[in-house]
Amino acid sequence: MQINGDKKIVAIIPARGSSKRIHRKNIRILGGHPLIAWTIKAALASKFISRTIVSTDDTEIAKIAEDYGAEVPWLRPPNLATDSATSFSVIKHAMDEFDRKHELSDAVVMLQPTSPFRSCQDIDEAITLFRKDPDRPVIGCSEISATLEWCFIENKDFYAPVLGWDSLQTQSQNIKKVIQINGSIYIASTTSLKMFETFLQSNFKPFISNYARLSIDIDDEEDWSRAEEFLVTK
Repeated sequence: MQINGDKKIVAIIPARGSSKRIHRKNIRILGGHPLIAWTIKAALASKFISRTIVSTDDTEIAKIAEDYGAEVPWLRPPNLATDSATSFSVIKHAMDEFDRKHELSDAVVMLQPTSPFRSCQDIDEAITLFRKDPDRPVIGCSEISATLEWCFIENKDFYAPVLGWDSLQTQSQNIKKVIQINGSIYIASTTSLKMFETFLQSNFKPFISNYARLSIDIDDEEDWSRAEEFLVTK
């Protein structure tokens, strides 16, 4: 499949009204703007994204999203705004609604509001990576300093090496790089999403960035404090 500048790459920003750890997190003010606004502004500034859609069940979030320039063509049904609703079920609903009311999209970029410091440049670099091989999803990742060869995991009343005891003999020059998903960017073709029902497909390509701002994924008050500290120091 070819995805070029003429194809539709749609950004979907999932933002439900309730949140467990931080009350009304998606519209709480961070650095003078509601949290969701940071992601909307980055998506709108992307040179590849054709539409920026917010999927929400909440009318206040919808109003704020529209004020910042995003589209909210529908409200998400209540069953997709629960703790048990999966990210893919939300994305699938948004894809189905968009494709029913508009032209079919070729690819989806999921941008979670909890990663407020991902920039339009980050988005465009990730999309550029994706466009080189659109059959493979791209997921934002960061390198971590830990090495699996020397990591231990709890096993009942003792700890065992993750890769087995022999891994402890691995020489430092043979240790492989370890990355983790940072939650900042998810990109996949609509074809592969409908086929595999997940962004996390076995052939995904990592968009690796060690910028500290991309590792800030706001889930609780401690994360929120980190975000506020980042704004002060950046």
